[in-house]
Amino acid sequence: MKEQSRAAGAIGAVNVMIVLLAAFAMCLSQVFAPAPFLFEFIVLAGLFGYACLSPMLRNVGSRVATEEINRGWI
Repeated sequence: MKEQSRAAGAIGAVNVMIVLLAAFAMCLSQVFAPAPFLFEFIVLAGLFGYACLSPMLRNVGSRVATEEINRGWI
């Protein structure tokens, strides 16, 4: 139940960020039409970099981590 609560909280936080960033993107589009797309590219590139550099995310699905988890349950 704890993991489900954490996932629900993360989804809620993402929804709030989308609402805030959408308003910001609308203001950017009035100044320079391609700006929201460039902003989105920068944000996604940052998230991709974080996913590649984060040890926890980098090791998701690796066989060693899965075997260690399975040993804990037996």
